Amino acid sequence: MAMPIPEHSPHADLLAWHERLEVPAGFRAEVIDGGISVSPGPSGRHQYICTRLRDLLRPAASTGLVVTDGLTVELPATGERYIPDLLALPEKALLTEGWIFPPDGVELVCEVTSPSNAATDRVKKLRGYAASGIPLYLLVDRQDGTASLFAQPSGDHYVSRVQVTFGGVVHLPAPLGLRLETAALV
Repeated sequence: MAMPIPEHSPHADLLAWHERLEVPAGFRAEVIDGGISVSPGPSGRHQYICTRLRDLLRPAASTGLVVTDGLTVELPATGERYIPDLLALPEKALLTEGWIFPPDGVELVCEVTSPSNAATDRVKKLRGYAASGIPLYLLVDRQDGTASLFAQPSGDHYVSRVQVTFGGVVHLPAPLGLRLETAALV
């Protein structure tokens, strides 16, 4: 179990800097591995895949979930803040003026790798999402041509992993209950 962060710890100072950081238009800032990571907006190909994924996940709305992007998820187990490419959470969670969201209620996070961040998505974010109890992590690895669904978080890892090459099918369990045809991502 994660310990609360003391009010004046170096990590609390890092989070305070993150909250006050003025990020240039088109960039985003995340707290990863003890630092603030500022990265440019995604490429066209990256956004194409995210758009196709959103289309594939749209039926989740029938379960009361909404699929969105651009939200900062705070991970108390690691003290990090990630901005997943896509995430599914209850629609009512969006009825706030806050910009930092707890992992509670987040059912699925999706990351699409880019050449500059593939290792972060494959290792650091995988551990952070698992440690904070996010039930499902979908990793679309453009460099490997695979989609991996990680499920059943336990500590800083997921117990279950299903990987398919692009063209295969990934079955998302309840509450999503969806069948993702990854051929749409090519």
